[in-house]
Amino acid sequence: MLIIRNAGRIATLGTIGGAIHFIGTFFIMVVTAFLGYMILGAMHGDNVSSVVVPCICYIMVGYVAAKLIMNVFGLAVDTILQCFVANEEMGTQGDFTPTTLSGFMENHKEDEEKEKSGKCCVVM
Repeated sequence: MLIIRNAGRIATLGTIGGAIHFIGTFFIMVVTAFLGYMILGAMHGDNVSSVVVPCICYIMVGYVAAKLIMNVFGLAVDTILQCFVANEEMGTQGDFTPTTLSGFMENHKEDEEKEKSGKCCVVM
């Protein structure tokens, strides 16, 4: 029921999380392949006739490592959000919430209230 009551927040996190997951996976793969290429060139520069096969292996290893790392990261983000929402619904005063996160959520809550009331701008 916690997720259903806060479906908007969870959906937003899912959308942003998917993009971050893709970017993180791609970045880890590229960095792994690049570092592998540089190490291969430094250690065995004259002995290697082609770097294509080793680079493909580096990309595959990087992909596996990236998926493992990003899955743990995604689980941590989901857990933190659910704990934050549960803490908020229990009515505590943010005893366990980092000040940066609580400030961000307060600003976001104010934006949601403005959208619901129909007032998006201040006219002078």
